[in-house]
Amino acid sequence: MGIRNRSNRFQVSGSVGGDSTLNISPGGVTFFQRITASIPAESSLVIKRTRFFFLDDLRLFVDTFPSGAGYVSQSNFNEEIPNSTIYTNNSNLPQLLRIFIGSTNTNALMLNANPSDGWWIEFSIE
Repeated sequence: MGIRNRSNRFQVSGSVGGDSTLNISPGGVTFFQRITASIPAESSLVIKRTRFFFLDDLRLFVDTFPSGAGYVSQSNFNEEIPNSTIYTNNSNLPQLLRIFIGSTNTNALMLNANPSDGWWIEFSIE
């Protein structure tokens, strides 16, 4: 077992917060957190691991701008190891990437994001 280089990894955590629920319509997306990361030239941003909990049947949703592949969780609470590339910088210059974290309603009914709903995401730049 070799030594793992974690210098290219970072973690983000957050919660919906507030003191009341927030309605999310069928097919709707609501972002609760926005961060910016510098992606080196010819590198990719990868979601390595996620942990999350949504009381209603919402899904964790991560997207980027400029547009990338995005990520939607398989359930409303779990730990997932997607090892999913959500953005690749094909240029020869570093690029600032905006990362949006929220939830999406994949159901046919109105659902609520609750103040206690939250997430933890481990990213890697590879």
